Amino acid sequence: MKKPIDNVAFDAVNHLAKNLNTTVFELGDHTVDGKTFRNLILNYTLHMMDRGITKSSCVALHFTDVILSTAFTLAISLIGCRWIHLTVDLVKNGGVDITHIIHNSNLDIQSSVPVFKWGKDWQEKPKNTNLNFDPDRSPKDIWMVAQSSGTTGNAKNMDISYSNYWHRANDNNSRLLSGVKKACCLYSAMKSSTQYRLVAYILRNIPIVENLRYENLHKYDSLLITGSLGQIMHFIKDKQTDTPFNVIVDITGAAASKSDVEKLLKHFKTVRLCYGATETTRTCMKVITHIDQYNGSAGKPFKDVKIRIVDDIIQIKCPRSITNDWFISGDLGYIKNNELYITGRKNEQLNIGGIKIDPNTVDMAIKSIEGVEDCLVFQNTDLHINEQLSVLIVGTVTDIFDKCMKEVGISKTPKNVYLVKELPRNRNGKAVRKDAMNAIANIKPIKYQFG
Repeated sequence: MKKPIDNVAFDAVNHLAKNLNTTVFELGDHTVDGKTFRNLILNYTLHMMDRGITKSSCVALHFTDVILSTAFTLAISLIGCRWIHLTVDLVKNGGVDITHIIHNSNLDIQSSVPVFKWGKDWQEKPKNTNLNFDPDRSPKDIWMVAQSSGTTGNAKNMDISYSNYWHRANDNNSRLLSGVKKACCLYSAMKSSTQYRLVAYILRNIPIVENLRYENLHKYDSLLITGSLGQIMHFIKDKQTDTPFNVIVDITGAAASKSDVEKLLKHFKTVRLCYGATETTRTCMKVITHIDQYNGSAGKPFKDVKIRIVDDIIQIKCPRSITNDWFISGDLGYIKNNELYITGRKNEQLNIGGIKIDPNTVDMAIKSIEGVEDCLVFQNTDLHINEQLSVLIVGTVTDIFDKCMKEVGISKTPKNVYLVKELPRNRNGKAVRKDAMNAIANIKPIKYQFG
């Protein structure tokens, strides 16, 4: 096979050809070896071409299975076209010039473009195998269209070059994957960062563990688990252990409080706090093996990353970002002793009675209170202005007012506590502040008593 410029799918297919017996995916007692996975990629490529998908196509994919999603994204890279994760909103609202849809779900998809439902017959070669493809492409050619994670609710559609995106992530994989024997990613199977991580594991012969169960952690040595703070916390919820497992957990996409890290260290030997964006991939990392190492920072920037603060907003410049200029993150923060501290997001600030409140700072203060498992501060616009600052709390504690007031002051102390079983989250496990109002229906708050 002729290898085009910067096409990681060719790297993966050629690598698998030399490692046919290597375990690629581990699913309980079942494993998928290099030969099987390589055949899936090639057969999916042929099936898509047989259905009219070419280099100029844009394919919307919807799979919950990590094996299918990874095989399809690599097959798309072989063809040379681009892809986007299919969602209901995407079909309704458009915004992306989709040419084909492929899925294995029960979604009733009404679309003017061809829709194909995956079946087991896709795993075999199509009848028309006289298909030639020439996926030579520029490093700048588009691989995928990234979408918003859903935290802010704002659309974030952007074209991303597979080569630039992949190589930017790969620049730091030596340190991220050093000593790792197996890996598991808790993110959605179709998340872009999930896909580039899985390819990194494949090219390093690191078996990918799918459907990981906490009860089986004792079977693994030097396992890496990647996910959002919410996903990792849900994974260990109500679990007990006397000794931390020899596991590394990468917490991405959110700041973690000291109490969060203390809980994690009871279960895992190493906690790594990672900061980055879809546009830049990871830029900083803080490695913690003992709670005394926690200082609230996201760590030092990687050697090839420059970070500056302009008007309290974090700006990032790094090789192979989607912009050659400074990327304006929208995150608030500061730098101290060459470490980055994240204090919140600009568009998450609450304005209550003319007072601007960073809800993330209040979240952190409340999480430090004993009995609070998790929390989410929000603005209840149905209440009088002095009572609008409210909080969802998962846990057993109800008296947070005095303790919170000592940490952040009376103006930033929530006046209403709503006890809930879980926080509203998006598909990537991130708590969604704008959905808090929906979570308090029919829940009577515990109110702060004004003097």
